[in-house]
Amino acid sequence: FKGEIHRQLKMYFDNRFEIARRAGVDLLIIEIDSPGGLKQESLEMARKLRDCQWAYTVALISNEAISGGALVALGCDEILISPNAKFGDIGEVGFDLTQGAFRLIEPKIESYLSRDARDLSESKGRSPDLAEALIDKDVLVYQKPDPQNLDGPPLFKSVRSEAAEKPKPPWDLIPETGPERFLTLSGQRTLQLGLAQGLATTPDALANEFNFSKDSIKVYSLKLTDKIAYLLNNPVITVLLILFGMVALYFEFSAPGLGVGGLLSGLAAVLFFWSRFLAGTSGWLEVILFLCGVAFIFAELFIIPGFGVAGLTGIALLFSSVVLAGQNFVLPATSKQWDQSIGSAFILLISCVGFVVTAIFITKKMGSIPILNKMILSNESN
Repeated sequence: FKGEIHRQLKMYFDNRFEIARRAGVDLLIIEIDSPGGLKQESLEMARKLRDCQWAYTVALISNEAISGGALVALGCDEILISPNAKFGDIGEVGFDLTQGAFRLIEPKIESYLSRDARDLSESKGRSPDLAEALIDKDVLVYQKPDPQNLDGPPLFKSVRSEAAEKPKPPWDLIPETGPERFLTLSGQRTLQLGLAQGLATTPDALANEFNFSKDSIKVYSLKLTDKIAYLLNNPVITVLLILFGMVALYFEFSAPGLGVGGLLSGLAAVLFFWSRFLAGTSGWLEVILFLCGVAFIFAELFIIPGFGVAGLTGIALLFSSVVLAGQNFVLPATSKQWDQSIGSAFILLISCVGFVVTAIFITKKMGSIPILNKMILSNESN
């Protein structure tokens, strides 16, 4: 992936990651050229790569992996980087309302990210001290040769810049570390310090190194369909899409037999679930619940007289399918999951309120709008 890390990139990454898993691949190469972006999205991608058990993961960095880009790379089993590439500087910033500008976050909040970076790095055999220096500008890292492996990466020790006692020789300060400096390295230095395991190479060289045929490479890239799916996942667009589907269905019931309203409503439903499929939050369960809900409502309207159990069940199934399609879990267990479920329910509630208002307006105006009044049967005789 290239560029800033945001929700669209995370959605695209999750989708391709799942496709690769289902395809049964055993080597996953992540091409990273990123200046960073959103912290939570970067962390989630890094953890997903760290916990990947079905493939060996390789980060391939040709230009830069800064901030969140470096964090994602730390989750991979192996990092390959070009000699002149840039790596590091994961200092976290946030928007200060009092100052009206982005500023470095408080040390208390920073400590959580430092812990995550140390865990990611340590889980792949890299130095947690160097990982912490990527996050904390006041961490100094010292190195000395490993007496048991003189040809390998050195040993590291980190201390706070304000510490009274500093490590003494043979410990040497790594000049790229603080004070007041986030660890940022060239590709060559990243390799020397052991954060990277090799230099970035061409696809042909990669094929030779990992012993696979170049013809067996499957390349995934960001496409127009991914951008459309991301747009449809925008909360505002989602509200409008659901509202459009409801209004189209209302027209179908107001003028049965035309079929246009039903087709447009069906199209809205297809676009909604398709975008959720690509986002990785929807599966066939949500589609089945939606179709069952439609079936129950049709049964209530055209088969079973009155408005009772079938109608209420159908509405509940429709409501559940739309909410579940916006999340990758069934029942919320954490505060973040609760926020996501409430957000999905709120989107549906706004759409329903908008539909009621629109339906009342259309009902009152159908006789006066030229296109719509043709759908009304008139009692006037000529």
